[in-house]
Amino acid sequence: MPDIWRLIVEEKIAAYNLPSGVLFDMHRDAAARRPGVLTKVGLDTFVDPDRQGGAMNARAAIRALREESVVRRGRMVVLSGDRAAGGYLRATTADERGNLS
Repeated sequence: MPDIWRLIVEEKIAAYNLPSGVLFDMHRDAAARRPGVLTKVGLDTFVDPDRQGGAMNARAAIRALREESVVRRGRMVVLSGDRAAGGYLRATTADERGNLS
C-alpha cells in the first residue's frame, strides 16, 4: 500500500476527494482571499455535505463538521477556500504545459 493511502486508512491525516474544477476554484479564491466557492457541482454525490462532504475518512468528516468548511445552502454548496491548504495529485501522464490526466 502506498504511504499516502496508509496515512489515510490509519486516520493520520484528514483526506478529501473533491472534483478537480472545484478544487482549482478553491485555490483561486483562497489566493484572492475570497470566503469560498459557491457551486452546484457535487450536489447529491459524495461531495454533498448532506452525505460525506468529500471526506475520505473519519478524521476528515469530523474536521469538516467542526470547521463547517462545507455548507449546503439550498441547492448550492459553499466550499471554504481555507480547506485547500495542501494536497497530493495523482496522474499517469503530463504534457509540456503541465496538464495532468
